[in-house]
Amino acid sequence: MVVTKQLRKLKNDEIVTDKDIEDSRIPIDVILDNRWTGGTKTYSIGLLLSLLNVYEKLKDKISINLYSLGLRIKDDNEIKELYKLNFQDLYNKYKERKLIDIVYYFYNSEYIKDKNSKRVNLDTIINEYPKLYANMSLNLFNEEFSAKINELYKQNFAYVFHSDYVADILLAFKNEIENNRMNLPAKHVERIYNLFEKRLKKGRTDKELIKDLFDLLDELYISNTDDKRILRFRKKYDWIRLGMMYYINSLLRAKDGLSIFPSWSMYSEVKDLIYHINTFFKDSEYQDKIKINKFTILHEPLYMVSLEKIYKDEIKSFKDYYSNIYGNSNKIWLLYVGRTSYERGFKDLVEAYERLLRDKMDIGLIIISDGLKKDSKDHEILREIKKNHHNAEIHIYGKDFGSSVHNYVLYYIGLLKALGNSKKAMYINPTYMESYGLSTLEALVLGYLPVIYRNVEALEEFREFGYLKEELGFKDKQELYNKIKDIIKDIKDGKYDKYIDKETINYLKKEVDPENLADKYKDIIEGFIKEYNDEEENNQKKKEILELTN
Repeated sequence: MVVTKQLRKLKNDEIVTDKDIEDSRIPIDVILDNRWTGGTKTYSIGLLLSLLNVYEKLKDKISINLYSLGLRIKDDNEIKELYKLNFQDLYNKYKERKLIDIVYYFYNSEYIKDKNSKRVNLDTIINEYPKLYANMSLNLFNEEFSAKINELYKQNFAYVFHSDYVADILLAFKNEIENNRMNLPAKHVERIYNLFEKRLKKGRTDKELIKDLFDLLDELYISNTDDKRILRFRKKYDWIRLGMMYYINSLLRAKDGLSIFPSWSMYSEVKDLIYHINTFFKDSEYQDKIKINKFTILHEPLYMVSLEKIYKDEIKSFKDYYSNIYGNSNKIWLLYVGRTSYERGFKDLVEAYERLLRDKMDIGLIIISDGLKKDSKDHEILREIKKNHHNAEIHIYGKDFGSSVHNYVLYYIGLLKALGNSKKAMYINPTYMESYGLSTLEALVLGYLPVIYRNVEALEEFREFGYLKEELGFKDKQELYNKIKDIIKDIKDGKYDKYIDKETINYLKKEVDPENLADKYKDIIEGFIKEYNDEEENNQKKKEILELTN
């Protein structure tokens, strides 16, 4: 290989040219996930900024082949859109500190129309190069892909685990039922709802929940049946079964590579899932073959921290704009960011808000959600609240309302800073599911806002590390209502700062800074380089021995 050729030139005292050095760089394949908005996309952007920083430090040793999965997937769950992005163009923007251009390029999928990027076949990434899969749930590993990739050098890759796969399956089932697309016998519908509610009540996925889900999947997909509804279900929803098999195929390779988790709670959930998969597939090819040998816990890089450092003047102007709105207001403001779905606890927050209005509290609600639609039931409920309570004030920032701050992220940072500076606002995260909590961290490290949160998964972990205040965690609706009232009283008494530990927040800010996390990814990639070179040297030695013996 080219690395060996370069070493030979050095041994023979020949001149090594820039072209030789460029050709000797080891390619690293990075596959990002851009199939939907939310945490996955936010994480992918943060990781991209970290990798651009890594490349700046290692560009004499590596090149990066950057890929992104598109939004569309075939009915059989195969990847339909895979784009190879022009990494050098992005790096040039990075050198010029045009980070906002990089963010919008990825966030808005501008590479689809970029002549310097191209749509490629999945076979493009079947090679011996080291790989970083930026989302474990990529749906890449069908049998053909798995077989081809397993023929190559196995150890030089890393998986990033981003979401709770069991919760994702339950959520997919529930959404299909509620949209009248899934026609199952009543007992199965009831079991799905019961499992979903159990997952919400527990606040995490555990072995008992996983076992119950696999028992349900066995009935829906495997057990013998004459029920036509089940048979139609198997045909229509084979994509769920296939997706799970791809996930299991991915896990089969996990033992040979590095697994990256954003939290210890996520690691624990995956370990429990692996345990049950090995049990469920007893006496099969999968039994006891799935394990995680190497893993690390890494914060997810928060790309807005990088933007804050570069676009200070722009952010200040937006902060001043929002300060005129919220700083000069007599109201105390509740901030909610994310989907307005049931599992995100949005309904609980709205109920608490209406109770506070009935208590004659002068309080406003800010909702930042690109998923909220004007014609949705959630928006209708909000309109009814405004109609029934003269003191209600609800501000919505979202695509359907022509006011998305995620599309103009510097506005969002300015808004967070204005709310924190006003000392009259708090961030509420009432979710029942949270594998990490990017929006929560944004409110904390950019806005220095008090965070009221449900004691679940990663949020509970953040509390244990001291990032979230123990006294602001809650378990149920009544506690949520009480916590909000407590902060309102403290704000009125001038005790807002008791909830803001700037030293701890600034420490966390460094932990989630893409540039600081780049050092962690640099260590991972340097491990790739060593393993790759060791393998190449071993192959070269074998080749030379063969030549001598012949």
